[in-house]
Amino acid sequence: MASNPGSAIDSNADKDSPKPKKQVSDKAKAASKNDVSMIVLAGESNCTVPIYETCDDTRTKINRYMRETTGATNAGFVRMVNTAADAGGSFRPATPRHLTAFLKGKGPTKGCENPVFYAAYVFFEKLRIKEGKPKSKKRDEMEGVWKEAGMELIDISVRGVWTENGKTPYEDKYVLEGGGTV
Repeated sequence: MASNPGSAIDSNADKDSPKPKKQVSDKAKAASKNDVSMIVLAGESNCTVPIYETCDDTRTKINRYMRETTGATNAGFVRMVNTAADAGGSFRPATPRHLTAFLKGKGPTKGCENPVFYAAYVFFEKLRIKEGKPKSKKRDEMEGVWKEAGMELIDISVRGVWTENGKTPYEDKYVLEGGGTV
């Protein structure tokens, strides 16, 4: 059957027209956006990156990421932050179970001994640098308080605290018990 150029159906149209370009999948876009492998932080080689945010701050970032990232799963998030944080040192990898336990915690130090806290902090810090975003006001304040060493990775809620007689211990926004100074 001969093709009629004026007809609505042209049998050669499929052969001659270019194929539509494949859409980049949402997963591929997210993987490219979240690839922070080229960024190296001070202390990363021996898993001692100084931390300048609280567990509550990190939980907020994780929840926002999970909510805003199409197709994000707990297992996928844990794999991603483990990759970002593991520089061959003595890094203890996180698991989805660690993530669930960390997200259930409440308080500035609740969960700071959980491997998710360190790994997620490293990931989000690298992502901040990659995206060229400035440090937050609270981050600058935390650096001023905790200096080069960063926040201690000790859950204050499970250890004893020394206070003066008659004073009640507490954690302030800088994770200092009793409002003391470091």
